Amino acid sequence: MFPDGSNVDPARIDLTLWIILLRNVARLGVRNINWNEAPSANETEWYHDVLRIRETRNSLAHLLRPELDDDSFENLWNYVVMALRRLNWYVVNHVRIHDGWCVVCVSQSMNE
Repeated sequence: MFPDGSNVDPARIDLTLWIILLRNVARLGVRNINWNEAPSANETEWYHDVLRIRETRNSLAHLLRPELDDDSFENLWNYVVMALRRLNWYVVNHVRIHDGWCVVCVSQSMNE
């Protein structure tokens, strides 16, 4: 997404900006998705997991009191870990660097 030699540090971009970039700039072959709704449990494409992470971040960021009981923490932890594991699998299997650019192979499904 960023050429070699650019002064952009992807590690310093926050989650909200990444979502905006993925949603509005990159597109990456994503069609017919409602970026404003949480995905159902059977929706496991990479963009569904991005939405899960965004949903979790937003729900935690907007808590009136920044605390969770142990069960809630465990449930959220497992929810995010599963999403991150699927995203990691997707990146390992579908993302390549070519001439300093990040290239995403979107023709294959994660579920193959």
